[in-house]
Amino acid sequence: MGAHRYPGLVAGTMLATAALFTTLLVGVAPPSSAQEQVTVPTTPGETVTVTWEGTVLPGANPSSECGQPTDVGSDTHEVELVVPDGAYGQVTVLATATVSYDGPNDLIVTIILPDGSRVSGDSGFVDADESTSVSNPEAGAYQVVACMFAGATPQDYTGTLTLEAGELPAPAPEACAPPGKPLEFAEPSYVDMNRAGGEPSVQTHPDGTLLYAAHAGTTHFFAPEVADEDSTAFAENYRGQVYAWVSDDGGENWQFVDRTLPPDGVAGSGFSDPDFAIDAAGNVYLSEINLVNVAASKSTDSGHSYQLQNLFAQTLTDRQWTTAGPENVLFIVGNASAGGTFPTDPVGNNGHTIYRSTDGGQTFSEGVADPGGLGDIKFDDGSGALYEAHLSGGALRMAAFRDALASDVSTALTPELNTIAEGVDMLSHWPAIDVDAEGNVYITWDEGGDGARAAGIWYSYSADGGRTWATPVRVDEDDRTDIWPWIAVGDPGRVAVSWFGNDTELPGHDAEQAGPDDPWNVYAAQTLTGLGCRESESAGFRVTQATPEPFHVGTVCQGGTICQAQLVDRRLGDYFTIDVDIDGAMVSAYSDTRQGGAVALPAFLEQTGGPSFHRGRPIGVPPNGPPGDR
Repeated sequence: MGAHRYPGLVAGTMLATAALFTTLLVGVAPPSSAQEQVTVPTTPGETVTVTWEGTVLPGANPSSECGQPTDVGSDTHEVELVVPDGAYGQVTVLATATVSYDGPNDLIVTIILPDGSRVSGDSGFVDADESTSVSNPEAGAYQVVACMFAGATPQDYTGTLTLEAGELPAPAPEACAPPGKPLEFAEPSYVDMNRAGGEPSVQTHPDGTLLYAAHAGTTHFFAPEVADEDSTAFAENYRGQVYAWVSDDGGENWQFVDRTLPPDGVAGSGFSDPDFAIDAAGNVYLSEINLVNVAASKSTDSGHSYQLQNLFAQTLTDRQWTTAGPENVLFIVGNASAGGTFPTDPVGNNGHTIYRSTDGGQTFSEGVADPGGLGDIKFDDGSGALYEAHLSGGALRMAAFRDALASDVSTALTPELNTIAEGVDMLSHWPAIDVDAEGNVYITWDEGGDGARAAGIWYSYSADGGRTWATPVRVDEDDRTDIWPWIAVGDPGRVAVSWFGNDTELPGHDAEQAGPDDPWNVYAAQTLTGLGCRESESAGFRVTQATPEPFHVGTVCQGGTICQAQLVDRRLGDYFTIDVDIDGAMVSAYSDTRQGGAVALPAFLEQTGGPSFHRGRPIGVPPNGPPGDR
């Protein structure tokens, strides 16, 4: 569903609020104070902070960025920044604007730069502080604007603009050598031509079975294509739940898994956000959401059938992610809006929350607040640690729940946080992480170019359980717009990173600004030195265009379900996924719009050549063939 927002839970409030207060309050909220002047710090470790108080009046803003026509109650604080000559030759400076508040509303913070460009922070939660950052801000007048995403009452807040000076980054180390051969891929295929396939998930079962699941199309509907006859893929088979398939032959053939019939299943269990988890005993868990519930189902036969475990594994919650540990141990996170889990803790949780089940998803623990958590979660069977990326104030960190199996849930679900990178300007929705069999942790994310790094796809790793991290390295090769990276690891150090890439550098690297003919392809990068090499700690990647022709042209929604009202193409959802199959080949699940119609179709891509992600023989070489890269 939405990237951070999940508007389905608040759409009614937002639209009603907009209609009421656009009429009543236009022009009511002046800036909260006069302009003041601040000089950026020039000594590493020095911090300068400006603080003010303000009030945001009721209103609504579906764009997740202040300064729109519906910002009838926004509040602005203006600051003039002075940058001494040569300052950025001595330090790097991160300017972070934060609005802190307590109340029943949902705020957004936007920095308007001297050139009129904007950066915004919007976590998507009620009663949650918001922040956004700019790296090495130029001299001039800055406006920090606070506005409502949705709120029907005035909201007092405290605003801060913090300028923090840091050491200049060390020169990028020489990278290890990239793989000697490129990845090669088979022609893409469709998993199903008669069902929708937004934001699909693919995962390899330990026995070699491939699992595939996709969004049912409900909130991925593109109205301009509704008249296309291929839109029947949405209408004819819709059951109000995500679609699941299974393949026993490496993706050559797919079997649809019907989960609608009682007593094991029920229609309407959840149309969005499919996510798999597999425990140490091989049990498969499939979670999905409606607008009021997250359902959890379990398979004991490698995904060939499922039994619904809990229709309300989470209530009033969106964008869940799961991972599994020992047999019947399942972890789940989600963005709660006064929700929880039934029957243990059904209401009252707000913001990002984490839960644990020890009975295969039938019941879950009370929720533990997990502010800053973002994206998929992973469990390390060797150490018993649970991992999750965190992002706050431009700092990307890894949360390590080192006692994730402790009997006391508050102990189990309290993390240790370690910094991966500062000055992160996350372009898309979340990072992607993975853990290998030896407990090494890997991460990839995309940058928008307004932070400490260039726009593009970035990568780092930790060889000590997430405590320390290698200097981030860029994976993609040029300035064309790249979004939605995902990561998969085979044997230690053998890493695949894949993303959607456009042929052009879009304005602000905003996928919603793509022209009607701007093409998107799947790209894949491989490194065999994902943990560094003798000469360098920096992985060496080789990039390949994985799709032979564009799978999509035009805009790509980055703002959640509101895109449907804005006629921005929402068919791809918010992400796609990759994994490494039992033979060491990269496989990908992605959404394809080449056939037209109001929804995307589920597509599958498989590596057929190049180095394997398992040590041994190259992909496609028979057992008696020559040995491969080792």
